[in-house]
Amino acid sequence: MVLTRRRKLAYTIILFAVAVGLVLVASAVQEAGPLFAVWIPLLTVPWLLSRPEAGDPPRVAAEPTRQTAESSPQEDQGGAFPD
Repeated sequence: MVLTRRRKLAYTIILFAVAVGLVLVASAVQEAGPLFAVWIPLLTVPWLLSRPEAGDPPRVAAEPTRQTAESSPQEDQGGAFPD
């Protein structure tokens, strides 16, 4: 699902409004039950904001780089543990 920045902002505002609404409901009914559901829209926000945006290049898995013997991290750096 590809979203624009404007839609991400709109969905984020809606999710926060739902969370605040649940807090208000909990306050109105003098019960703690609705507070246990507040985390659902709040945890949806990071997922929503991490979705790709329209115009972003597709993600490609990077190939692992090979180190040559000259650039090997195994060189003696004067560390605490001898080889």
